[in-house]
Amino acid sequence: TSHVLFNLVKHCQNIDGDMAELGVYKGGGSKIILSRAKKEKCLFMFDTFAGFPAVNAGKDLYWTEGDFNNVDVESIRREFAGANIKLCIGRFPETTREVPNDTRFCFAHIDADLYQSQLDGWIYFYPRMTPGGVMLLDNYGSLSCPGAKTSVDEFFADKPEQIIYLATGQAFAIKLPKDTG
Repeated sequence: TSHVLFNLVKHCQNIDGDMAELGVYKGGGSKIILSRAKKEKCLFMFDTFAGFPAVNAGKDLYWTEGDFNNVDVESIRREFAGANIKLCIGRFPETTREVPNDTRFCFAHIDADLYQSQLDGWIYFYPRMTPGGVMLLDNYGSLSCPGAKTSVDEFFADKPEQIIYLATGQAFAIKLPKDTG
């Protein structure tokens, strides 16, 4: 899965816009993004760093509120200190208020596991994606994250982009120009 992330970030290097990760946990994905992103691109890192919010019992069958709460946020702050890195700590999408309104994205890694968190990610990032930019979902084929797949299928049902499912369990979509579809 890190190979896919690495190569999709590489694909987006020359596309206008910044990069984002929703669902950072301990920062493994963010490290991969930063290793391939051009230095002038900003990486917005969204996470509570305090575990999952409330779950939807009908769609999030495996997880419970508070899962993934074993993160030392001060370590994350130290490790990811940099001018091109913006930590957005708290509940998404409330933390998007920290992002300038005119920000556009060439890459968004959505690894939030839960139905509502995933859906909120698509709602926020989709209209802010630069044409040619990539939206990567980490858990599309994961049996422990059925809400992730449901959120993608519902959101993209009326969109021109096609979801490309990978054998790794990941899926992605490439943002089309507005006049396509």
